[in-house]
Amino acid sequence: MGRKSKQPGGELPLTKFERSKFYSNSSSYGTQTTRLGSDSQLLFGRCCLSLSPICLNGNEGVCTPSGHIYDRTAMIEYLASKTSEIKEQRVAYEAQCAMDNAKYSTSKAEDAAKIASNFSRKGEVMRLDKMTHSMSSSGHGSCLSHKIDTTTTEQGLNTLKRTSFWLSDFRPDHVEGRLEEPPVRPSSPMSGNALRFKDLIPIYLTRENDDSDRRKKSNGSEEHVKYQCAVTSKTITSQRVVCIRKSGQVMLRSAFVQFAAPTMTCPVTGKKFKESHIIELKKASTGFASSGEVTAKKYKPTLA
Repeated sequence: MGRKSKQPGGELPLTKFERSKFYSNSSSYGTQTTRLGSDSQLLFGRCCLSLSPICLNGNEGVCTPSGHIYDRTAMIEYLASKTSEIKEQRVAYEAQCAMDNAKYSTSKAEDAAKIASNFSRKGEVMRLDKMTHSMSSSGHGSCLSHKIDTTTTEQGLNTLKRTSFWLSDFRPDHVEGRLEEPPVRPSSPMSGNALRFKDLIPIYLTRENDDSDRRKKSNGSEEHVKYQCAVTSKTITSQRVVCIRKSGQVMLRSAFVQFAAPTMTCPVTGKKFKESHIIELKKASTGFASSGEVTAKKYKPTLA
């Protein structure tokens, strides 16, 4: 018996070489995994709103409690515009509520009037029934032998609407879309949580100063600006990054575990911090760029 017959996978098992190399470009076997290149990664330190480098002056970066980083100017403009939009929506919503209250009071008055008219009509019907009964008992009821119709015009229309719903007069009326109650505060662009200006946390990013960066700075191009860890001075690409809320220093997760976590002290400023002051930062992402993911997987059915 050959060695392939002892491997799991049925009558046609495949070796690792066959699965990874021979069938790598085929859609007939297994899940395909590939590593994303640098062109598929948005560089760290880009604003989640403008997708441009932040902290060009050293103190213009902010992050939200969810870990997304923004340029301070872009975030202030966003919060101001969203606040004005919410105020306008609030005015429109209050006008809609006032109109609904007016309609409710009007319909309530109309219902009370209908109840009163129906009550008086029932009294008249009962009086006519008594007259009919008395006249029939006295032998003069031949003139009132026909049935008296006591239904109103509205009741007749409702009956006709149920039986003749295809008529144009009985089609349902158009109802305009109702406004929902606007939020109290503007939401975060990425996480959707309520956000205030005082919730923004200032961060301090250290730019990488190499020869290529100096050439790009002299050419006026800031698209490929990179940032480095404040502790180890390593360039931040796709590694996990954390920020200490109290000091605003940005460092790699590995450097934080090695230097800051044992003493709960910021290695740069020397300030003490708590566990709640640690924020894991997230990179910006677009429809064409990944955010921290360095591998991509495509699930395919396995060979039976």
